[in-house]
Amino acid sequence: MLSALFRESRGFTLIEIFTSISILVILLSVSLGLFAAFRPEHNLDADARKIESVLRLARSNTLASKNASSFGVHMEVAQVVLFEGNTYDSMDPGNKITELDSRNELYATSLNGGDSDVVFNRLDGATAEYGTISLRVKGDVSQTLVLNIEASGSISSESEGSPATTNLTQDARHVHFDLGWSIQSAATLEFRFPDIPTTESVAMAAFFNGDSTVFDWSGSFEVGGATQEFRVHTHALDAFDTELSITRSRNDGKNTEQVEIRIVDGVTRGIATYLADAADTVNVGSFGGTMEIQ
Repeated sequence: MLSALFRESRGFTLIEIFTSISILVILLSVSLGLFAAFRPEHNLDADARKIESVLRLARSNTLASKNASSFGVHMEVAQVVLFEGNTYDSMDPGNKITELDSRNELYATSLNGGDSDVVFNRLDGATAEYGTISLRVKGDVSQTLVLNIEASGSISSESEGSPATTNLTQDARHVHFDLGWSIQSAATLEFRFPDIPTTESVAMAAFFNGDSTVFDWSGSFEVGGATQEFRVHTHALDAFDTELSITRSRNDGKNTEQVEIRIVDGVTRGIATYLADAADTVNVGSFGGTMEIQ
């Protein structure tokens, strides 16, 4: 009898205590997750990711030549629409609508050409409608996100007033690219300055060695009232791969313009886009492979 009373009064076991603590931790985690989901910035981030996903799908479908067609994205205040073809048709039953959170709005588009549509090029995934798309919380306009669409078709997001960081490297004076493909059959090196706009072209044949295992070009252009000076050369080159180096110094007031560097070998391949910012930021292109600062 006494032993039974003792067992009843001995309190909680260690297993019971640990079980109770585990349940409390789980409940706390769920509560914090639910709280975060209702924060305005969380919903804004989610909508930015939605739009990025639709843009990337349009670009992917285009590069894959799905239905032998280009694809684009139409922007509206409360939704974005994936469409097939070069022109948006609101009556097309094939349109795919993605609605934004009702607490947010797509309040501004600043795209080249002044349109609200982004259409991707079937050859290289580039777009003529590069620029920015701006989102904000309706009840708190200080909560703002900007999507950046590069001429190469690359997409990144940033909080308004802050530099974008997706796929970006800062202070890019000498950048190395492992392309994952060979430039031996390439014909033209292009420098596209979208803000002017103008494109400078270099015939590549004269800058290969005899067996096309080395490419080395350097030169400059007068664009936007300033000298744009570059060196593009290989560290390694064979029939399957290319290790490419691009040097672009900001010394002495040079290289003040945004520029996209491309290689044409039957298709136009974007290697890198340098932004016209003080940090000399570079964004790896669709065909730039892996990129690192030297």
